[in-house]
Amino acid sequence: MYKGKKGWHNRMFKFIYGQSNFDPVVFKKVFRQHVKEVQTYFKNKPNQILVLNVANENSYKRLCSFIGKKPMRKKFIHLNKGSSNVC
Repeated sequence: MYKGKKGWHNRMFKFIYGQSNFDPVVFKKVFRQHVKEVQTYFKNKPNQILVLNVANENSYKRLCSFIGKKPMRKKFIHLNKGSSNVC
């Protein structure tokens, strides 16, 4: 159970995941369900959603194009290297 900020995270986890204790199996299941729901919602609205893998070289330029901004660099700046948390 998370013990920070007077239980705010516990309430958020309970609301989203149905429990306040961290359970990677439950969290991944809820996350994947959310992704499916988003994909279903935007199925016929391809110009209203952008899905990126920020590790790909061209992702930064795709994001800039999607939001109508001129790229200021060639790719995303990678500041936090090391973790490989993937759902």
